[in-house]
Amino acid sequence: MNRTLSFFFTYFLFFFIVSCNKPHFIEKEFFVKEFQEITFDDGLCTAVDIIETYPLNKKCVLGARSASLYVVKRIDIGDTLYVFDVCQPAPKFAVDHTFKDGYCIMKENVRHYSDNKVLKVCVPDTFNIASGSKYIYATVTMLID
Repeated sequence: MNRTLSFFFTYFLFFFIVSCNKPHFIEKEFFVKEFQEITFDDGLCTAVDIIETYPLNKKCVLGARSASLYVVKRIDIGDTLYVFDVCQPAPKFAVDHTFKDGYCIMKENVRHYSDNKVLKVCVPDTFNIASGSKYIYATVTMLID
């Protein structure tokens, strides 16, 4: 009996520890007015490295906008930037994590939304964007040699 009890306790403890180490994904609302929208003044392409990708989880519906989110690092100045691709699924190259560099935000793919006050993104429950962080509405493009 003690051996069986010990086995179940060890089994439960193992799964509890493993489940605590894995992030739980939830749909979070981000109020973009808390962040700083940026623009690109120079060039047609701003080179970035993808740090993390959070693909679109739900289709957009009236009154609620969902987005794919890319956490990227600008190559030219080293800033972290949050790229919201509103109502667009993340392309395979951004999700498979094979390549982290060789990406670009094309000036022609930058959008402006005056009505997007809240965006829904599927992220780990511990994920947050600090107030005042830089963001842009755009699509990330993979550069091909």
